[in-house]
Amino acid sequence: YEQRSLAEVRGKKHTWYCEVDEEQTVIWANFGAANPNRELAEINVRPSVFMPERSGLSYITVDGFHLMHSAENWQPPGLPLQMGTIGPRMGKHWIIQNCKITNARCVGIILGHARGVDHNDIDAFGDHIIRNNIIRRCGQAGIAGQKGATRCLVAGNLIEDTNYRREFGGWETAAIKFHESVDTVIRGNLIRRARHETHGAFGIWMDWANQGTRITGNVVYHTETAAIFLEMNHGPILVDNNVVIGGGVRSNSEACVFAHNLFHDCPFAMVVDLRRRSQYYKPHTRIPVGRKHGIHQDDKWYYNIFVRRGLAAVRAAPGYAADYNLFLEGARKS
Repeated sequence: YEQRSLAEVRGKKHTWYCEVDEEQTVIWANFGAANPNRELAEINVRPSVFMPERSGLSYITVDGFHLMHSAENWQPPGLPLQMGTIGPRMGKHWIIQNCKITNARCVGIILGHARGVDHNDIDAFGDHIIRNNIIRRCGQAGIAGQKGATRCLVAGNLIEDTNYRREFGGWETAAIKFHESVDTVIRGNLIRRARHETHGAFGIWMDWANQGTRITGNVVYHTETAAIFLEMNHGPILVDNNVVIGGGVRSNSEACVFAHNLFHDCPFAMVVDLRRRSQYYKPHTRIPVGRKHGIHQDDKWYYNIFVRRGLAAVRAAPGYAADYNLFLEGARKS
């Protein structure tokens, strides 16, 4: 575990601290009773394990690998190149399947931003399939990225123990987190145990200008904040046939449909963000049309089952509708 000072390392086993200047990096580590001269001691320095050297490589399948111990730094949106254990670097038609991706410093699978392609051309990148992988113990996110998840299928993955060391507290921590994706499908994933240091730690986080998203058939539980966070999107978004336990939904997005879900003891926080404006696009393209505030409106709630907590805390907004839902064990309507 990384510490903030050398004094902390001296008093705590299995910790480390480093100081970096222009000429050298010095690392201090407390190995406890182990002798690093006799045991295996490793230092992870590679920012990725499987990543093209240039952008735009296409039609690549990665099947059945165990990829681990990448040492990428924090991966927020806006970086010229987002890194992770594995990623297509703005290529097209990759398949990443049946892999184990573990112990990434920050991000396991990065479907992220890179230079060298036309980001407004929906046919220039994306269309990936990420399926049947085991992704665990990643510091920031299991799967994440800006723009690169466009027209992707993320299906059948187990994503667990995100930020398990509670090292990170920034607003990028989630099992799945995408920015600016178009026509993305997140289907049939099991997501559990997303943790935080101070805040963050969502299950599925669609953050900023995601359009045409479908979140379907997932099971999400044991997230320390919302299981599903829809932030600054302008629809359409369909959330259907999911099982959500405890974490609930947070949203300042519009034109979202919630149908045929099971919500067990879930809070719902629908908020407004008038400080920022995010873009929206012509349907099924990445061509921007304009920008709007984040306002939860035109949401629909149909055929859901609510247990213990219902929609009582959801304030009716313009275009809001809820019908044909089942409320059990004290759950109430809005």
